Amino acid sequence: MKINKQRLIDTFIDLVKIPSPSNHEDKVFNLIEKHLKEIGFNVKIKEYGNAKNLYAVLDSNADIPTILLSAHADTVEPCENINPINENGIIKSDGSTILGGDDKCAIAEIIEAMYIIKEQSLPHGKIEIAVTSAEEIGLQGAKNLDMNEFKSKHSIVLDASGDIGSVITGAPYHDVFKIVFKGKKAHAGIEPENGINAIKAAACFITRFKTGRIDKETVTNLGKISGGGATNIVPDEVILTGEIRSHSVKKLKKQKAKLFKALKKTSEVFNTDTELEYKREYNAFSTPANNPLLGIIKASCESIGIAFQTKIAGGGSDTNILNERGINCVNIACGMRKVHTNEEYVIIDELESTTCLLIDILTNRMSHLNS
Repeated sequence: MKINKQRLIDTFIDLVKIPSPSNHEDKVFNLIEKHLKEIGFNVKIKEYGNAKNLYAVLDSNADIPTILLSAHADTVEPCENINPINENGIIKSDGSTILGGDDKCAIAEIIEAMYIIKEQSLPHGKIEIAVTSAEEIGLQGAKNLDMNEFKSKHSIVLDASGDIGSVITGAPYHDVFKIVFKGKKAHAGIEPENGINAIKAAACFITRFKTGRIDKETVTNLGKISGGGATNIVPDEVILTGEIRSHSVKKLKKQKAKLFKALKKTSEVFNTDTELEYKREYNAFSTPANNPLLGIIKASCESIGIAFQTKIAGGGSDTNILNERGINCVNIACGMRKVHTNEEYVIIDELESTTCLLIDILTNRMSHLNS
């Protein structure tokens, strides 16, 4: 399949040069809107709270089911002054920043696929596009999507790393928590016995709550600790944040119970209070092997010579939210490598392959899905 390789590269580089930390994606949305309107899409950028999501739709030219394509516009930091370097078939940053392939690979691929479909008058059903904001800070854009904008029953999210042809068919439940350990201030040199050291209380909890990989389905982590002050003051407050992830809701509940038990024991040992905030960030999803989306993606991979494989992910994506909202959705690899690091890079051949895969799915395979 012939695509415009240079246009694809240029679009990707234009995108990554725009800094877009979470909740500051406006300039990326403006560039996407420019391209999609040029192709013939109806585009909306709708606000929610202090942020926005982009919605776009292209009417069908054939009797083919509607499909929703989704990606996110924000990146992790550092993302200011990204200097993309294109050499030896790879695009990378200069090492002082991330590159932003997560998830601007996907956006560039979607845009190029849409150009080719339009320019070559290829048959397609209605194509809906959602580009979300604030994915990197808890899937906030996806959680605030206006589902009334979509007619699709099926969706493909492009937001996975790994070999092209990889499809994420499962991702875990994700709970987050914040604990405030309440101690009592006292002068550390004059009357330390009259204080309650919140740092020691937090340390006690940490030793009682197991972190890391619990089993093949479950992990826990303590991500941030803060508090205390001057060395001559017994610290009266420490804040600790963490998370629990599991593909099994039963196992997740078990770790939650262990968290509460460790916290209760800590309070008893130090005779102090703790405050706990605990919430579900998103629910798990699991795609069965006979899901029709997997069938058409596999057929497209075979058609263009890509190895098809399914994987279970340890992290979430907008796929979790769309499945929860009733849209049959999978997440496919789009060419990003070493994401969330300054060593991030993309392979240009993989940008091309993903674009070709999208085109084949939309124009040759979608007719096999039920409307």
